[in-house]
Amino acid sequence: MTNRDSLAGRVLRTGKRHLKTTLKPAARAILPAVSNVAGASQAPAVPLTAPEAWAKTKQPAAAASPSLITAVSGGGTLVPEFIGDARQNIAAGSAQLVLAASYSLRDAGASHEFVHALQGMALLEISGPEMAWGQFEQLGDDRIITLCPDEYFAAAFSQAPETAAKVLDRLLADEAHLEWTALAVLHVAQKAFARGELDSARTLTAFGLSDAAPSHTGHVRREFERLQTWFPEGARRQPIQVPAADATFGVLSYQQPDAWSRNVGDYIQTLASMGHLVRHANLKFVGDPALVGFLKDIQSQVKDERRIDGPAATVAVVETHRDSSPLQDIPKNTWMLAFGWYMHHTFGQHFNFPFHPNIRPIFVSFHVNKPAMLTPEAIAYLKEHGPVGCRDWQTVALLRAAGIPAFFSGCITTTVDTVFRRDGRDERSKTAFVDAPQTGPGDILLQTQKGMREMPFAKKLETARTWIKGYHTDYKNISTSRLHCFLPARSVGCEVDFMPKNRSDVRFGGLIDTSQAEFDAIRTGILDKVAAIIPLITSGAAKEDVYRTWAEVCAPAMAEADKFLAQAPETEVKDDDVARLVAAAAPTGVPAQHDATDVVLDHGKASAPHLPKLLHSVVEHTEGKVRVWIMEDDVPAATRAEAEAIDPRLEVVWLSAKALRDDHLIRENSSLKHRELLLALVPELLAGAKRAVFLNAATLVRGDLAKMAALPLKDRPLAARDEHRKGRQSGFALLRSISGRHGQNHRKAMEMVAVTHAAHQFDFRVFDASVFVLDLEVARKSGLARRVATLLLNYEMDFGEALNAVVGADRAVLPDDWNHSALIGENQDPSIVNWRDTEKPWGNGYGPFIRDWRSL
Repeated sequence: MTNRDSLAGRVLRTGKRHLKTTLKPAARAILPAVSNVAGASQAPAVPLTAPEAWAKTKQPAAAASPSLITAVSGGGTLVPEFIGDARQNIAAGSAQLVLAASYSLRDAGASHEFVHALQGMALLEISGPEMAWGQFEQLGDDRIITLCPDEYFAAAFSQAPETAAKVLDRLLADEAHLEWTALAVLHVAQKAFARGELDSARTLTAFGLSDAAPSHTGHVRREFERLQTWFPEGARRQPIQVPAADATFGVLSYQQPDAWSRNVGDYIQTLASMGHLVRHANLKFVGDPALVGFLKDIQSQVKDERRIDGPAATVAVVETHRDSSPLQDIPKNTWMLAFGWYMHHTFGQHFNFPFHPNIRPIFVSFHVNKPAMLTPEAIAYLKEHGPVGCRDWQTVALLRAAGIPAFFSGCITTTVDTVFRRDGRDERSKTAFVDAPQTGPGDILLQTQKGMREMPFAKKLETARTWIKGYHTDYKNISTSRLHCFLPARSVGCEVDFMPKNRSDVRFGGLIDTSQAEFDAIRTGILDKVAAIIPLITSGAAKEDVYRTWAEVCAPAMAEADKFLAQAPETEVKDDDVARLVAAAAPTGVPAQHDATDVVLDHGKASAPHLPKLLHSVVEHTEGKVRVWIMEDDVPAATRAEAEAIDPRLEVVWLSAKALRDDHLIRENSSLKHRELLLALVPELLAGAKRAVFLNAATLVRGDLAKMAALPLKDRPLAARDEHRKGRQSGFALLRSISGRHGQNHRKAMEMVAVTHAAHQFDFRVFDASVFVLDLEVARKSGLARRVATLLLNYEMDFGEALNAVVGADRAVLPDDWNHSALIGENQDPSIVNWRDTEKPWGNGYGPFIRDWRSL
């Protein structure tokens, strides 16, 4: 079934003519069903595709949609079908369609709880659990929750875990879970487990594995079985027996209740880390026999030049899970090299970080992929156990912004050659393509192995060693897209062509396009730093002494990080540049002093023809004169004429972005959008004005913009509402995402990260730059135009992103009333409606206040 044929799709297509008018008879057949879920079990099966006549004509409901009448005539309901249909649309990428349909149904009189459920499901995908919970928390009917348990508990356990636990207990007592799909049972069990609601998780897991459970795939059953092993009584939670030893050392593994690795590259990292232990020739290892046997084996293969003949000691080794150590029974005073990709969450609920309290970590080759893991507790933990050696410069910049002592160490896999001695001649001749296109003769290798997950730990390590041994003995030339093929293969002497999808990926800063001298410096730096502390650890030195020595050996690298973060943009816009650009773009005959409210309209080619409607709403609701600044580019001549004739109180000032194109700064930057730069210049273009209201073209003004312009900003440059779009709420996550746009120019990506991260403390909430109030005087004093223009000229940003990168947390919060969208929630009388995040009012969809816009 296509989105167009779905029930939600048909409701959405009534946007031009509201459901109450176009499909009024059919709606009246639906509304009793969506207003009451009682009797759902008695309803006959209803196909979601109604006859074509229902979508195309105005025939009475009895003739147009007999299937709908039949469904509800015996007390049935369409609620389950509609929610299932909504779920399919969301999975197909049409969450906005479901959101629009929910508003259409609400305004046609559907049950509020039903509408909240649809909106919660859509917002979970569009915005995330915070906004979704704003809808789900209003559900009081367990029968509705039972129809969307997966989505409800994803939001509830994330935002209100105590409430989620109480609701789940109540549903289980009523045996509501008997009606759930197997996948929903699994997902709710997983989330309950992650939040420590173990009794509920056990009940759901036992049901999922019972004969009474709904049918499910083998994968779902295996996930239930695996979850069982992580309960306190499960196999993975049993006490770890550690023999008597001088020191205990954790060997990093990658098991956890949620994601678990089948990437050989992860275990190559662990193999490389073990080389830092076994190079100390007089260490004896005890513990798990298979793990100890592996350590002894690789100890015999250590290169002579890497061998260290230090004091004798006995070291107990334990498998330690990177992403789930708090769930293990870790022995006291367990030291561990902490490296790799941090970190996988647990069922979307939280990160298992900091580590288990018995772990004493030495952070080297550490990569933060998701800034969300840097909770206040995580930041404090990293500060306590620093300095933190980072695998890439992007992580250095991120941690430094959080006040964590951090430096660039590079990747630990550069040292994997420690345990690959060569006693004879190097006779390698073969070629391999590792997760890369085959461009000639050679072997095709895949670094992700299906059998890895089920292997014992020592077997996984042996697989990693066999993998690198192939590079060491067979392959002279390698092409790969994998970081943990590129670096370890180069470590053992292969000639490697590294071909990642994106050279500006946040994982790569400082690791690619390195000379042999630079590569050797990374490898030697890690070897020397770790070698300085292993003898202290194995001799039983005090924790404080180990960390003090670690800080001392890392001090030169910390100084190098200072230099990296102090770099400036390649092209810095000066005050003279701003003055020249403003002179080129400024219109003539516009008085500097005036008594009008200044409004700046941002539009694109698609929205330009619709500007008069927005202008009508501005004039209708704003007291006094209004001066509106609009870019003339892409605005049809007829539209311009219409705008100028709307009202005598309205002065339209036309700006031309094309006027900037001949400036030498612009000519040197072909990717820069002139419109974005023109917006950045507004504080200087509006010389003499004190405040300006910025609006995007997809807005409807319903309040007095003069009052909005006068809002108290408390000496902040602007007031704006929080950004609510999913994946764009964290300022540092947004900055890292932008850095990845630089593609082949990875050095520019690193520069951008250094420049922007050094300007802020971690983290700040991104604001919506489509509607805001700007204090022009504060902006001029702070050089806002120059600073925003600098980012636009150097990096792959748009105006809103550059404004966020400059302002960060230094803003006032704009009341939601002045920037209301369907993502924010209920507001019956907002001062500004903003459709940036939803169906545009000039489209065919339906949404709040779209009918008001169309009536202008």
